Amino acid sequence: MDLKYDIFISFKHTDEHGSITKDTEIAENIYHFLTERGCKVFYSPIELEFIGKAQYSRVIDDALKASRFMVVVGCRPEHFDSGWVSYEWGSFLNAVRSGVKPHSEVFILYEDMSPADLPWALAQQQAFNNAHDNALETLYNFIHNALKGIVQDEEGRAIAPPREPRPTPPTARPKKSGRKAVIAAILVITAAAAIAAFFVFPDPVNFGEFVETAVVIAPEPAPAPAPDAIPAPAQARPSLEMLTAERTFDPGAAGGRPLRVSLIGTLQRYAGG
Repeated sequence: MDLKYDIFISFKHTDEHGSITKDTEIAENIYHFLTERGCKVFYSPIELEFIGKAQYSRVIDDALKASRFMVVVGCRPEHFDSGWVSYEWGSFLNAVRSGVKPHSEVFILYEDMSPADLPWALAQQQAFNNAHDNALETLYNFIHNALKGIVQDEEGRAIAPPREPRPTPPTARPKKSGRKAVIAAILVITAAAAIAAFFVFPDPVNFGEFVETAVVIAPEPAPAPAPDAIPAPAQARPSLEMLTAERTFDPGAAGGRPLRVSLIGTLQRYAGG
């Protein structure tokens, strides 16, 4: 987001006697130091000179909204709690904490006092002692690095294309073994025949004939007959009519009632067919 100002300088302009404060002198030094290095700074004595003090409140609110960072200047603890100074840094911090200014920060430049005397909210921010020779240079480095990181972050989010989701590879279905399928079918048919025979055939001989009829396994190829041999009559295989026809069985010895069953139908029901 392109803002009008990089830095908003907050300070107490006059004391209780109407005299220019030391805070104002430090703020003016900050203004010139930062503008000479290319920063866009809101400094109220200069901005209000062209706008007029009658619109002071509106100008301050607009500048707070349009500033990326704030530098609060003070040489006495009570100056940080004075009316307009307290309003400016309090409003700015609330905007930062609420997410209205997600990349903004507040810096403090103090002199002739201890940082422990700062208001609690300001004591949590980065503070610099103006009595040190390199205080302004250090402050500028912090602001410059923060601005550089924000520009890179915003440009990166604008330019970087969204990542496309990786295609999900198709799940391979396990191949069924033909040999295993045949063996499983034979086992199912045999089990179905045994269950059916248990209720239909009390005689073991009849049960054997039933299984032979139910499970038809391809015989091994017979050896070729001799040229002068008499061919044996071909053994008839059960026809489709024989397998599908319904038959009546009377398990008399078991005291049961006659049952009428279809072989193929019985096998299909037990084999799930």
